[in-house]
Amino acid sequence: MEKWLLFSVASLILWGVWGVLLKYVSEGLPWRSLYFFSGLATVAIVTVIGLVWRGDLFSASPRQALLAFLAGLFGATGYIAMIKALETGGSASVVVPLTSLYPAVTVVLARILLGEEITLSKALGVVLALLAIYLFSKP
Repeated sequence: MEKWLLFSVASLILWGVWGVLLKYVSEGLPWRSLYFFSGLATVAIVTVIGLVWRGDLFSASPRQALLAFLAGLFGATGYIAMIKALETGGSASVVVPLTSLYPAVTVVLARILLGEEITLSKALGVVLALLAIYLFSKP
């Protein structure tokens, strides 16, 4: 199995468990506490990985650092919005797949900002993903 596929499958499984855990804990824990402990785990794992792989953690240019910071800011704010969706009554089986449609936004923004092509297969993928979310939300 190619490395990228192995990491993709690992991500799929880890995020699947993550979505269920978020819903479970959001029912009794304020979102700020949930985010704090979740963020603490992120810092811990990045620290361990940094110690193991000993790469140049701070080798970014100022522009790269700013863009990485903005990416983290958008990601963190999106994470808070997802926690709030779960906390305010959304079911994990709908909220997590719905928020997982973020690649549709990425496809459009990549076209606008990066000049990437939106192929027929990408457009069809977005349409089918929207259909899947509709089907997930039906009782």
